[in-house]
This record gives sequence, C-alpha cells and structure tokens, in this order.
Amino acid sequence: MESTTDNRRKRWDTRLLRVKELADLHQPIASALRFYHLVLELQAEISSRSRLVFNPELPLRSQIDVAAVVSEMPALLSLSAQHGPEPLREAAHQWNSFGEQEWIQAIQSALDPARPLSAGPEDFFPRACLQPVAENLQSQLSEDTYTANNVCPVCAGLPQMAVLQPEGDAAGRWLLCSLCLRQWSFRRLICPWCREEDKDKLPRFSSEEWPAVHVEACDTCRRYLKAIDLTVDGLAVPLIDEIAFSVLDVWTADRGYTKIVPNLMGF
Repeated sequence: MESTTDNRRKRWDTRLLRVKELADLHQPIASALRFYHLVLELQAEISSRSRLVFNPELPLRSQIDVAAVVSEMPALLSLSAQHGPEPLREAAHQWNSFGEQEWIQAIQSALDPARPLSAGPEDFFPRACLQPVAENLQSQLSEDTYTANNVCPVCAGLPQMAVLQPEGDAAGRWLLCSLCLRQWSFRRLICPWCREEDKDKLPRFSSEEWPAVHVEACDTCRRYLKAIDLTVDGLAVPLIDEIAFSVLDVWTADRGYTKIVPNLMGF
C-alpha cells in the first residue's frame, strides 16, 4: 500500500509533468506555464513540509497553521520577483518590504470564506502558499457522495472549475474547490452560482481544436467556469489544463461573463 507521502509526491509529479507538456503545446501561454511550473515545484515542497492531521470536529480553515504558511512566503516572493510576469514581479518587491504581521493579515484574510477571491497579487501570494496545506488536510477525508452544495463541503470555498468524469454510460460533473482543491459531485444542468436550471439559459462554449475543455456559462447571473472533460481526454490533469486553456477565459470575458473564481494564475 502506498504511503500518504508517496501519494502526495505522485500527485505533484503528475501536475509538473502535465504543465511541461502543455507549455510545449501552447506557445502563446508558454511563459506563464513555465512560471506556473516553478510555482508548482514550490507548492510541492510546501506540501511535503506540511504534517497537519485533520480534525473532523473543526473547520478545515481553522486548522491551518498561519505561522507555518507565513514562513513559506519569502521563497514565493523571491521566485515571483525573479521569474514572474512584470506586475507580479513589482508586487513581490512591494510585499518583500512588508512586515511579517502584514503577511499574517493577508493569510488570515484569504482564509475568510466570505471574502471574494480576485485575480490580483493580494490573492496569488496567500493562495499559492495555502493551497498545498489545505489540500493535504482535505485529502485525509474519504470521498464524498453527491452534495447539493455549490461551495466546497470541506472548506466552504467557491468552485474554481468543473470536471466531467466517467459515470456509468455518461459523465458525472464534479466541482473543484479554489482553496483546498477538493472535488465534490454536483448536478450537471444547474448553475453553480445562482442555481439556474433552465438549460436554454446555460450555454456551453467550446472549440473544435480543444474538445476536452469547454465553458459552462449562465445567462441569468452572467457567471461561468471552465470544465475539463476526462471522458474526452483521460490524460488531462484538470487543475493544470484549466489554466493552460486561458484563451477561453479571454473569449468568454469579452462576451460579458464573469468567472466564479479566477484560477491561481489570474485567468
């Protein structure tokens, strides 16, 4: 039987391999994916250092050791200042001038489930450090059965994306949490934001060039998220593929839709 450490390492190795593959295939976003590869390497190290044991009697977010997360911030800021896109490099230099207390406040703010996530550096830095720690905690729980919640049943985070997985003769829809990366089962024909159920108001946009990824939008609330269909491409790694196909985010935003939650890279 594989150990928890082996499972963690395999999960991160799979993500790292996939982001390299997609960087070679998608030249317009290759530089962003190469930077994301560096971020993933750091997140894998953070994951390996996190030894928290989940207590099912307490909310997940309350179990995160803020001081330990803050200790990872200097490495992320250094990485971002050297290799990040220009806006992130500038923000990293600014954050380096902050005191540790300001980092603590930023982490605590990011842990507030009532606070909306944005695409800016104020969310990238805390979220990049928090994700591997939160994922380690939630992965200690058994897989959930169907839930009607449109927020993560473990940490109350908003869904970042959808994943379609083989389920009998069809495909089941799962949502992936923007903080702890938990996946939970969710109905197909319903908006995860406003719960609209009229299929005529739930358009789906896709490209013949990339059949395994599509946009699931809602004309009632004008929100959307992207979905990765594993029944079309079983080699896809949802967390990575969702970021790689950012061109669909640009296309959808140009048509007046707002993403429920930006991914870690701000798309």
